[in-house]
Amino acid sequence: MVSQLKVNEIIKQSGSSITIGESGDTINLAGATYAAAGTNTPSFAARFSGAQSIPNATNTLLQFNTEDWDTNSAYDTSSYRFTVPSGEAGKYFFHARVYIEWGNAAGEIGRLQIAKNATAMAIDAVTASGDPTSGSSLRITTVLDLAVSDYVDVRLYHNQGGSQDADNDSDFTYFTGYKLIG
Repeated sequence: MVSQLKVNEIIKQSGSSITIGESGDTINLAGATYAAAGTNTPSFAARFSGAQSIPNATNTLLQFNTEDWDTNSAYDTSSYRFTVPSGEAGKYFFHARVYIEWGNAAGEIGRLQIAKNATAMAIDAVTASGDPTSGSSLRITTVLDLAVSDYVDVRLYHNQGGSQDADNDSDFTYFTGYKLIG
């Protein structure tokens, strides 16, 4: 026997939740207002296994060669890039941070960028304060609309004079990203 219950409104009698069905039941909610629960995958986090030397006046690909996680095997530790897997086009959130140990003379700059298919999409820049005992921490966050096979990586530029090291402390130097739900 199939029954239908037609109402205009359901209001809880007490407490803070409404229960529909019993444990093990399948509940079908039809209509455009129903949103299935999702996950923010693919997702990854990568970091350096050691400090990386960054040449002067060169836009250098950062070598995040150690994964903390990679839900879809979409981050490549040899090309240092995230590539959108098949069936996973959409909007993605990315965040990168790097600490560079440089001489920090007045007027020198450091630029961190997130690139999509080798084109800069977001840039963070810092101008040195003139304190020769300090380095600089650069951070960048962006949301990108990506198609299958698009790739994203991180690049660093400085004009300090000679090569400088990007620190490998995972608290200060990392690259992470995930697909946004929706």
